[in-house]
Amino acid sequence: MPSQFGVVGVHDGTTVTITPSQDVEFGSQNYRTGQPFSARLDRFETLQVQATEDLTGSKITADQPVAVLSGNVFAYCKPMDEHQSGTGDHLVQMIPPVDTWGKEFVTVPLTKHRRGDLFRVIAARDNTQVVVTNENTKTLNAGEFWEIDIPSDEYRHVTSSEPVLLVQYSKTGAVDSTATDPFMMIIPSVAQFEAEYAFSTVDLLSDPSRTTHHINLVTR
Repeated sequence: MPSQFGVVGVHDGTTVTITPSQDVEFGSQNYRTGQPFSARLDRFETLQVQATEDLTGSKITADQPVAVLSGNVFAYCKPMDEHQSGTGDHLVQMIPPVDTWGKEFVTVPLTKHRRGDLFRVIAARDNTQVVVTNENTKTLNAGEFWEIDIPSDEYRHVTSSEPVLLVQYSKTGAVDSTATDPFMMIIPSVAQFEAEYAFSTVDLLSDPSRTTHHINLVTR
């Protein structure tokens, strides 16, 4: 299913420039990998870009603030080198702007799963050195990412020389016979830890009796 992202205008007359990491079609025109194109958005107008290949690493800039959402229409979330099958789901998250990315993170395994979680580290700047516990150091350039399959009994410390985005993916329940579907979530950097949180939860629409809620807590 397509990889995709959407952009939402906040102010009238906003020019959005997109440099895709894969070939895309937009506005009835084809654009090659790395070929920038622009669109104009007014307040509350939106645009969407899709591709059959992974759009991770695409660059989006605007002359006024915009909101960006990204994900996949339907994904299984197995490692890239494995056959994609099992229980799948729609993935979507708001993508924080580059100037809010961080340099230090802690990863936490998801409950229920026994065959690990997938993580992606995405770089915004060239020559970004990324250090992850129990892994070899990796150097990433702008738009490149590192996908790591971390076992369910391990917590990892992630640091980088330049700000990066860290995303965690829940795998298909088929990998360990759990009643779970894939999802993605942004991992906040240690610098953005807070002392107080409020949040809401929702029930499983199809069967509320099967709903369970989980909270991951990390302390400095």
